[in-house]
Amino acid sequence: MKKKLLIATDGSIHSKQALTYAAAFMSGGAEWQCTLFNVQPIMSQYLVEEAKTDAAVRTSLKKMSEQYQAESMATLNKGLDILLNQGIDKADIELVSQERVLGLAKDILEYGRQNDYDAIVTGRRGLSRAQKLFMGSVTAKLVEFSDGQTVWVVDGDIAPRHFLIAVDVMAPWGRLLDRLSSLLAGMPRLHLTFYHVVQESWVEQLGTMSPETYDMAAKLARHEQEMCERFRQEATQRMIAAGIDGRHIQMLTPTKTAKIGKMIINEAEIGGYDTVVTCRSGSGRAYYSGSTSRYVADRLTDHALWIV
Repeated sequence: MKKKLLIATDGSIHSKQALTYAAAFMSGGAEWQCTLFNVQPIMSQYLVEEAKTDAAVRTSLKKMSEQYQAESMATLNKGLDILLNQGIDKADIELVSQERVLGLAKDILEYGRQNDYDAIVTGRRGLSRAQKLFMGSVTAKLVEFSDGQTVWVVDGDIAPRHFLIAVDVMAPWGRLLDRLSSLLAGMPRLHLTFYHVVQESWVEQLGTMSPETYDMAAKLARHEQEMCERFRQEATQRMIAAGIDGRHIQMLTPTKTAKIGKMIINEAEIGGYDTVVTCRSGSGRAYYSGSTSRYVADRLTDHALWIV
């Protein structure tokens, strides 16, 4: 069965960058299909109510709806042309125009959830004229409310080749490897670097300075080293089984010298990576990202970011 991408597009330059990135990923060796998704402008609720009793308003509303539909399809067809020019088979592309129901971000997420997409792809900005401090407001909501869905945020003209995958080996990582092995399967040319920041001092984490604390800190440090090696071995095995060339897989374990999110961004910039992967955290259906993921999402530019 082919894997599926839901690509949110609005015709902006940022959407074009997301489409180009998705096309490069789809043509990388694995079998993919995608849906180009556009949410139409919202209808005035006042006009909707007036149309129930006023024939002239009904006529105007109908014309407005047809105009929105036509403009939406024109946007989708421009996106289609981009994918076709990138060599994607037309049979693997679906166009969906939808009236706004819950709100722009929620409509995208709900469509993705109902139709079981492997990832949602968006440009960093451009889905709305409103902007947050660092990220377009709609894109920020997609990241914040993704709740178990994988979101790719693309910022710039990027081709997916070198991935920096931020992990925490001290937390459960089975689901992350499941997700990555599924998304990256059959793409042998990718280069993967797993990145775990080692605690500088477990004594500080424990918060006391007794002899017992130092003994416990030493044990925790050894345990962290053991977990790094266990993760490296299993991640390597899983990625090779998924089709990644083992020579293209490595793991970095720097000691913590700054905020972890800042270290991830710095490594992404100096290491020549095009794509950064971070894990979404939070319990149950709580709609929030972990602080590190949120920090990276707010500040990482000129890269693609995956929130897994």
